[in-house]
Amino acid sequence: LVNAFIFPFVVYYIAIDYRRLYDGFLSWIPFLQRKKAATMLTEINEQVSAYVRGQLLVGFILFVLFSIGLGCLGVELWLLVAFISGFGNLVPYVGSIVGILLATVMALVTYGTFTSVLSVWALYGIVQALEGTFITPRIIGETLGLSPLVIILALIAGGSLLGLLGIFLAVPFVAAMKVIIRHLHIWLMNKADI
Repeated sequence: LVNAFIFPFVVYYIAIDYRRLYDGFLSWIPFLQRKKAATMLTEINEQVSAYVRGQLLVGFILFVLFSIGLGCLGVELWLLVAFISGFGNLVPYVGSIVGILLATVMALVTYGTFTSVLSVWALYGIVQALEGTFITPRIIGETLGLSPLVIILALIAGGSLLGLLGIFLAVPFVAAMKVIIRHLHIWLMNKADI
């Protein structure tokens, strides 16, 4: 929870100081290599931006799915609950937990039966299964040019190593490593030609 609370502030301050951080990092690179390093950093920035856009698209798709499901179930405040459940998924686990708790409470308020609660839980189970196995790996994988398997493995490894923060950083880290490895490969091939 602390990581989830701190993360938006970290992102905000990085966004504000981006140019200063960028210039400071480049100042550590030898002058003759700065152009290549700048190109690599630009590509990494594009990959991370694509990841953020992909996450927002996943949140929107989940919002639509939850809206349809909760609307069909007739749950009170279905649109608000669907919005929180869909876009709350940008914060892994926290958004899902808050969404299902709100939907459960609203199902109890609306109908007051355990059957309605089971229907809501079934809806969340189906949507979360679709999100974890199909929606996120497909959308994020296509935007970053990574296979769904790589995305799933990166999320598992990041979560195992660093918990919630690792889940946030896993896919951008893999995308950045993809750019670095590609540039390293090009450099090695050019050295081999000499």
